Amino acid sequence: MNTNDKAKKNNKGFLYPNSYKKKTMHPDYQGKIICEDQEILINAWENKEENSNKKYLSLRIFKKSEEPNNENKNESKDKPCYLNPNTYKNKATHPDYIGKMFLIDKDYKISAWENKDSHGKQYYSLSVQIFEEKPKTTQVQNTDDTLNQLEEDFLNKFDGTNYNLSDDVDLKTILNNDFDDDPFK
Repeated sequence: MNTNDKAKKNNKGFLYPNSYKKKTMHPDYQGKIICEDQEILINAWENKEENSNKKYLSLRIFKKSEEPNNENKNESKDKPCYLNPNTYKNKATHPDYIGKMFLIDKDYKISAWENKDSHGKQYYSLSVQIFEEKPKTTQVQNTDDTLNQLEEDFLNKFDGTNYNLSDDVDLKTILNNDFDDDPFK
């Protein structure tokens, strides 16, 4: 497989109906995803919210090397994740479900699209990408500009007539002062 083929498959995967499901505790879907060139196995259960009856998927994600077997069932490292309906979907290309998962020491966004195969069976195609929180933007103004605006607003509003401001009082000094001295004489 050349590098281009590998890149196309990286961070993509699928969930197919579990044809071996015998008990309710068995997953409804099983699949895998390739993430950072590692094969990640996924088990998924369909659930419904009690109040709204909305469908969501709960996932169990583990590296292939951590796959549980009868001998070390309790030794596998659980990495729970939930895929909730995408309430921001407004185009057909947007995912039907979105969620967040922790894997390979990083947080990832995981997206899922509902599909049907040629026999009409539902499956999910998956995509993951590193989760990066958007930095919160705050508008920071230059302190001198802010002080100048405050001084101007103060003088415009009160015109200095009601407070007997001395001629040598500077609003910047007042605002920056620890108020040990009375700036008003």
